[in-house]
Amino acid sequence: MLILKKGGCMNDKKLRKISKKELLEILLEQAKRIEELELELSETQKKLDSKLIDISETGSLAEAALKLNGIFEKAQETADQYLFNVKEICDQKKKEADEYLKNAQKKAKESNKNKTSDNSTKSKKTIKGKKINSNSKKETSEKIVVD
Repeated sequence: MLILKKGGCMNDKKLRKISKKELLEILLEQAKRIEELELELSETQKKLDSKLIDISETGSLAEAALKLNGIFEKAQETADQYLFNVKEICDQKKKEADEYLKNAQKKAKESNKNKTSDNSTKSKKTIKGKKINSNSKKETSEKIVVD
């Protein structure tokens, strides 16, 4: 058995030769040293726990950031899909409007053709109108013939 003393190690033979007073002093010194070491161990354990908490919080923060990135990526995908759908609908409505306009113009041309063909098939029209002579300011009637 070895006991530590300020001066070094003490083996069994030396230990038997020392007095009870010296033994008690050695025990007191060792008890103080044990208390110091326990205190140091406790402080070191607290620091270690703190570091572990920091590391776990860092891990949690990193995980939270990754989760947020995932949420933002999903939101961006959703926004992109929405814009794509809006553009598709807009293009479809534009095509429908162009087709409607084309049909309306076609009907208008056909309608104008029918009106002009009706006018050309009719015989001469007579229109009565009033003519004002600038000198006498008298109204005169005359017939105007349109071919």
